[in-house]
Amino acid sequence: MIVCLGDLFVDVLIQRRPDRGTSITVAAGGSAANTAAWLAGTGVPVGLVAAAGADPSGDMLVEQLSQRGVREGVARVVNQTTGVMIMEVLPQRPGPPTVDRGANEWLRLGLPQVALLCQARWLHCTAYAFHGEPSRSTVGEAGRIARAAGAMISLDLGAAHLVAHVGLDRYTTLIQDLAPDCLFANEEEAALLARPGQTPLGALAAFAPTVIVKRGRAGCAVWTGSAESTFPAVPAEVVDPLGAGDAFAAGVVYGLWRQEPMTEAIARGLTLGAQCVGILGGQPPPSVNREMAGGS
Repeated sequence: MIVCLGDLFVDVLIQRRPDRGTSITVAAGGSAANTAAWLAGTGVPVGLVAAAGADPSGDMLVEQLSQRGVREGVARVVNQTTGVMIMEVLPQRPGPPTVDRGANEWLRLGLPQVALLCQARWLHCTAYAFHGEPSRSTVGEAGRIARAAGAMISLDLGAAHLVAHVGLDRYTTLIQDLAPDCLFANEEEAALLARPGQTPLGALAAFAPTVIVKRGRAGCAVWTGSAESTFPAVPAEVVDPLGAGDAFAAGVVYGLWRQEPMTEAIARGLTLGAQCVGILGGQPPPSVNREMAGGS
């Protein structure tokens, strides 16, 4: 089983179109939940460790996860609302979001979450969970449980603003404590982690044996050991870039979990990323099946 750990949100997406006026769409979101949803489309057993409020929004998100076949380990947090993100949809890049993290900050591990982690053969974490306590400490705890169960670990750094929010020294310590086998980042995040005299790729390579740098329309770069490879993006008509990195991570993690060659895993990730930018929101339609990712 692949287990994703991190954010679960209600996404409120605003579209302003001259021909149709303004429309508002409410959808399931959150970086870890997005990756879990795309993984579910491949047919792989997948679980999600996350937190939501004990409210109707949390009920809706949990129900959607179950409908997708995601084994949910969603901790319901009393006296906290489910996280909400409001964002304007723009084809080139998402507009600046308005975010209420809500219950996401209060992610802790109870028996259901630990049970999922003990079954993991791959744990994929998203660094948004580093934002505050107690979720920040929960990431490291989850990593130790999954590692003891024999799981590989990947980490997606998620957003550059986290480095400033957490502080560079603390942020790098959190990555080191998790000790990921595979690290995902975009170019901006990589540059922020570089110390004097380090290249961005060299900075990331200090944290994990496999580093994957997402470059948007330029594809991605992969560093394994001492070798760097680059891969072009899959051409796509962009409707909404939200969640493309999460879909990309799902395809790569799926391939590595299956012990596919890196070239095949990256190709799968780029394909899912291209599919994601062609739809509204960060998750595939609920009717998605394993064929969209090339089988299982």
